Amino acid sequence: MNKKKKNGRTPPCPGNPEDYTWVNSREGGHWRRNRGSVKPARLNTSFKNNVKLNKIVSPIASTIKKKLMPFLEGLETGRFVANVSGLLRKEYYKSGKLDFVGLIDYDVQPYHKLQKLLRSAYTVEVKNNEVIIEIPLSENVVPKGNNQMTGYVFEGILMYGDITKPNTLRMDSETSQIYDFRLKTNTICRLSLLLPSKKVSWMVLLKLSCVYGKELANYKKYHGMKVVRAERA
Repeated sequence: MNKKKKNGRTPPCPGNPEDYTWVNSREGGHWRRNRGSVKPARLNTSFKNNVKLNKIVSPIASTIKKKLMPFLEGLETGRFVANVSGLLRKEYYKSGKLDFVGLIDYDVQPYHKLQKLLRSAYTVEVKNNEVIIEIPLSENVVPKGNNQMTGYVFEGILMYGDITKPNTLRMDSETSQIYDFRLKTNTICRLSLLLPSKKVSWMVLLKLSCVYGKELANYKKYHGMKVVRAERA
């Protein structure tokens, strides 16, 4: 169990300090036994394969984050590279493929998820080579955080290409109008993204941001962003 510092002090080490490392995390800190401190550590085949695959998926995850940077303003992405690397690795062991499919349903903000901000279901369909996101809206479907906030806005973000070849990755996006929290007439927000003519792997993310006028909210909890659809070539 993780142990948080008391009065800013690190709890006593449970054993020989040379055999332990203090680890800080968002959930708190804890003493971790060093690998090999109990008995000589052996690299089994599975571990060796993970190390080898990590050298491939970690740069891919870094590239994906770099491509998404224009859309990450106001967001706390946490351990994005580590999380995405893990999902890519898991999908590779499952299907033998390195593509976007393993990222379906991934929340870019692990501690501020999209469903906590958006009180409405949405649909994502592919029609005539377009990805169409539809979100039914009504009054208070997005909670108003404070009196200064004036509304909210959606973005649909498309990334496509071969993730093993960073130079092939391309982006497209569409932004909705700004919706008032006090929306009196039910409506549907519709975002449409044109898929490339060439058959490639792709993913679509949905982002929701609260705004002050035309400025994005400063607080991370007033943003949400999630991978809502992905397909392989």
